[in-house]
Amino acid sequence: MKNKIMIYLDQEYPNESAQLLEIIEKAYNKNEMITYAAGWVEEKQVPCWFDHLLLLPPDERSRYDARWMASVLEQMCREHEFCCVIIPSTWTGRMLAPLLAVKLESGLTADITDIETLDDKLLMIRPAFSGKVMAKITSKDSQVIMMSARLGAFSYTGLQQKKMQTEPYLFQEPIRSGIRQLGREDKKQTADIREAEVLISGGGGVGRRFDQLYPLSKRLNAMVSASRKSVDSGMASRSIQVGQSGKIVSPQLYIALGIYGSMQHIEGLKDIPYIISVNINKNAPICSLSDIVVEGDAIEFVTKLLERIKKE
Repeated sequence: MKNKIMIYLDQEYPNESAQLLEIIEKAYNKNEMITYAAGWVEEKQVPCWFDHLLLLPPDERSRYDARWMASVLEQMCREHEFCCVIIPSTWTGRMLAPLLAVKLESGLTADITDIETLDDKLLMIRPAFSGKVMAKITSKDSQVIMMSARLGAFSYTGLQQKKMQTEPYLFQEPIRSGIRQLGREDKKQTADIREAEVLISGGGGVGRRFDQLYPLSKRLNAMVSASRKSVDSGMASRSIQVGQSGKIVSPQLYIALGIYGSMQHIEGLKDIPYIISVNINKNAPICSLSDIVVEGDAIEFVTKLLERIKKE
């Protein structure tokens, strides 16, 4: 059918995956579409925004075997004849999406951050050339439109509760993929910068003094993030990188310290009410987006702000 759309729910980020409904809201007449959510998740994890929820039975292979997962989802897609399949760009989704696209003989537009329509054509927008340009891609002569989408780039605001029909999905066991798990080690739970209300972000202007941002973050009950330049220079972990090649963030307050503000970094900032920039170059691109611009050295600003906070 031409009006059935499926969003795959990543089992680590089910609620964030459900936010990809904004794509359907922006690209289609949502009232005419039948929306499906599917994944190895529990019903209580899924908001009642969909028409149907297809629950896949718990299976340890869904945590490591993308080939097996793609074979299961292929059966589902062919049975329900979805016209569009959307997969979140998580570490699992980035392996799963191309494997499923090959099985469905469909093209794949990866890591989209926005979507538009033009003359009844769907334009999937994603960064290219290290974020220097934004490419608009359309899918031609494909029965199934497939895309993977960045979490944080979309936020479903309709919030209309539905009488979601939940049903288990029973599938034929695929041929063994040849992948087996040799061992497992649970990763340590760490805070995610996408959940922060206040972000203190360091860029190239901070340099090797990056660690000096943490005392201020503690005082402001904030989290520390970084630009790509800080990550590439080894000063910060990639897990706290903001931008197209990092994470898309939406804090209430974003303090940009020594950040120039390239396109790929700016595209990582979404719906932020207040931005404060500290930069020796008052004409840096990030400054044009800021509510307050402080011209000067970023670390000197941090030191003086800490002193002021301690006095009060």
